[in-house]
Amino acid sequence: MILNEISVRDGLVTSGQPTATQLEEIRARGYTTIIDLSTPDSRNVLAAEADIAGRLGLTYIRIPVIWEAPRLEQFEQFARLLQVLEHERVWVHCALNMRASCFMFLYRLLILQEDENTAFNLVTAVWQPNNCWTRFMHEVVRKYRGIEEPPVRFTLARRLLGVRF
Repeated sequence: MILNEISVRDGLVTSGQPTATQLEEIRARGYTTIIDLSTPDSRNVLAAEADIAGRLGLTYIRIPVIWEAPRLEQFEQFARLLQVLEHERVWVHCALNMRASCFMFLYRLLILQEDENTAFNLVTAVWQPNNCWTRFMHEVVRKYRGIEEPPVRFTLARRLLGVRF
């Protein structure tokens, strides 16, 4: 099992940083595309990941999301990629599956129109988002839905963490 691996559905998985050997396993499991949301200086980064993925015949795409500064444009790029790759087997990762789980939650909620609680369970299986990521998710939801109040679980996070929007 790869660090914090979570299956979203058949052919779509999120995880923390895979090792070189685990990239071979990902390929053997039939995945064709890797989307990496980590930055080159992220914890546990595999410096040669793009080269290793290429040698294995995997398409490798990096969207370098700075931990303290995720951006709406990065989520939009991520969402467009997943829509284009909807018939491919896609593995999404970052260092610990924190960035990846939040981006996947937003994709499932806003693009796939899945139930909020079901989609958010992917996040809480890995971590409880901090202030920065709670704010980011709220901003993306507000942009896509045109609302001021966050969904219920965001409201709870705001009370628990003292987050101000």
